[in-house]
Amino acid sequence: MSIILIGGEKGGTGKTTLAVNLAALRALQGRDVLLIDTDIQASASYWAQTRDEAGIQPRVACIQKFGKGLQTEVRDLAKRYQDIVIDAGAGFGGIAGGAGDRRAGVHPHPALAVRYLDAGADG
Repeated sequence: MSIILIGGEKGGTGKTTLAVNLAALRALQGRDVLLIDTDIQASASYWAQTRDEAGIQPRVACIQKFGKGLQTEVRDLAKRYQDIVIDAGAGFGGIAGGAGDRRAGVHPHPALAVRYLDAGADG
Protein backbone atom coordinates (compact mmCIF):
# COMPACT_ATOMS: atom_id res chain seq x y z
CA MET A 1 0.00 0.00 0.00
CA SER A 2 1.32 3.42 -0.83
CA ILE A 3 0.28 7.02 -0.43
CA ILE A 4 1.81 9.38 -2.96
CA LEU A 5 1.43 13.11 -2.42
CA ILE A 6 1.99 15.50 -5.31
CA GLY A 7 2.09 19.06 -4.05
CA GLY A 8 3.93 22.35 -4.13
CA GLU A 9 3.67 26.01 -3.29
CA LYS A 10 3.54 27.34 -6.85
CA GLY A 11 0.64 26.82 -9.20
CA GLY A 12 1.00 25.81 -12.83
CA THR A 13 3.93 23.42 -12.37
CA GLY A 14 2.16 20.27 -13.55
CA LYS A 15 1.18 18.76 -10.20
CA THR A 16 -2.29 17.70 -11.34
CA THR A 17 -0.94 16.34 -14.63
CA LEU A 18 1.56 14.23 -12.72
CA ALA A 19 -1.04 13.07 -10.16
CA VAL A 20 -3.70 11.98 -12.67
CA ASN A 21 -1.20 10.22 -14.94
CA LEU A 22 0.37 8.42 -11.99
CA ALA A 23 -3.08 7.32 -10.80
CA ALA A 24 -3.98 6.09 -14.29
CA LEU A 25 -0.67 4.23 -14.63
CA ARG A 26 -1.17 2.49 -11.28
CA ALA A 27 -4.73 1.54 -12.29
CA LEU A 28 -3.46 0.15 -15.61
CA GLN A 29 -1.06 -1.99 -13.57
CA GLY A 30 -4.08 -3.55 -11.87
CA ARG A 31 -3.83 -1.59 -8.63
CA ASP A 32 -6.93 -0.39 -6.74
CA VAL A 33 -6.27 3.37 -6.81
CA LEU A 34 -7.94 6.34 -5.18
CA LEU A 35 -7.14 9.83 -6.44
CA ILE A 36 -7.76 12.51 -3.80
CA ASP A 37 -8.20 16.04 -5.12
CA THR A 38 -7.44 18.63 -2.44
CA ASP A 39 -7.04 21.50 -4.92
CA ILE A 40 -9.96 23.96 -4.99
CA GLN A 41 -9.64 24.16 -8.79
CA ALA A 42 -10.84 20.52 -8.84
CA SER A 43 -9.00 19.68 -12.06
CA ALA A 44 -8.25 16.10 -10.98
CA SER A 45 -11.91 15.57 -10.10
CA TYR A 46 -12.95 16.95 -13.49
CA TRP A 47 -10.45 14.62 -15.20
CA ALA A 48 -11.84 11.58 -13.36
CA GLN A 49 -15.45 12.56 -14.10
CA THR A 50 -14.65 13.05 -17.79
CA ARG A 51 -13.02 9.60 -17.91
CA ASP A 52 -16.04 8.03 -16.19
CA GLU A 53 -18.48 9.69 -18.61
CA ALA A 54 -16.42 8.42 -21.57
CA GLY A 55 -16.33 4.89 -20.12
CA ILE A 56 -12.53 4.77 -20.07
CA GLN A 57 -11.14 1.74 -18.29
CA PRO A 58 -9.70 1.05 -15.86
CA ARG A 59 -11.69 3.40 -13.69
CA VAL A 60 -9.80 5.69 -11.32
CA ALA A 61 -11.87 6.49 -8.23
CA CYS A 62 -11.60 10.15 -7.22
CA ILE A 63 -12.86 12.19 -4.29
CA GLN A 64 -12.42 15.79 -3.16
CA LYS A 65 -11.35 16.51 0.41
CA PHE A 66 -10.43 19.77 2.13
CA GLY A 67 -9.65 21.19 5.54
CA LYS A 68 -9.29 19.76 8.99
CA GLY A 69 -9.41 16.02 9.40
CA LEU A 70 -7.92 15.40 5.98
CA GLN A 71 -4.91 13.49 7.29
CA THR A 72 -7.13 11.26 9.44
CA GLU A 73 -9.42 10.61 6.48
CA VAL A 74 -6.46 9.67 4.27
CA ARG A 75 -5.21 7.20 6.88
CA ASP A 76 -8.66 5.60 7.02
CA LEU A 77 -8.95 5.43 3.23
CA ALA A 78 -5.49 3.86 3.04
CA LYS A 79 -7.01 0.73 4.59
CA ARG A 80 -9.39 0.40 1.62
CA TYR A 81 -7.15 1.05 -1.38
CA GLN A 82 -3.83 -0.33 -2.59
CA ASP A 83 -2.65 3.12 -3.66
CA ILE A 84 -3.70 6.66 -2.90
CA VAL A 85 -2.48 9.50 -5.09
CA ILE A 86 -3.10 12.97 -3.66
CA ASP A 87 -3.23 16.05 -5.87
CA ALA A 88 -2.52 18.64 -3.22
CA GLY A 89 -2.38 21.69 -5.46
CA ALA A 90 -0.68 24.97 -4.66
CA GLY A 91 -0.07 25.36 -0.94
CA PHE A 92 -0.58 21.60 -0.36
CA GLY A 93 -4.31 21.79 0.39
CA GLY A 94 -3.71 21.50 4.14
CA ILE A 95 -2.14 18.06 4.01
CA ALA A 96 1.61 18.67 3.89
CA GLY A 97 4.27 21.24 4.43
CA GLY A 98 3.33 22.14 7.98
CA ALA A 99 5.44 22.09 11.11
CA GLY A 100 4.66 18.41 11.70
CA ASP A 101 6.10 17.48 8.33
CA ARG A 102 9.21 19.57 8.97
CA ARG A 103 9.73 17.73 12.26
CA ALA A 104 9.36 14.44 10.36
CA GLY A 105 12.12 15.50 7.97
CA VAL A 106 9.94 16.43 5.01
CA HIS A 107 11.17 19.65 3.42
CA PRO A 108 9.21 20.24 0.22
CA HIS A 109 10.83 22.04 -2.68
CA PRO A 110 8.97 25.32 -3.22
CA ALA A 111 7.99 24.35 -6.77
CA LEU A 112 7.10 20.67 -6.47
CA ALA A 113 7.14 18.01 -3.80
CA VAL A 114 6.46 14.33 -4.23
CA ARG A 115 6.07 12.50 -0.96
CA TYR A 116 5.89 8.73 -0.95
CA LEU A 117 4.63 7.12 2.23
CA ASP A 118 4.93 3.40 2.81
CA ALA A 119 1.94 2.54 4.98
CA GLY A 120 3.98 -0.21 6.64
CA ALA A 121 6.72 2.17 7.79
CA ASP A 122 6.72 4.18 10.97
CA GLY A 123 6.45 7.80 10.71
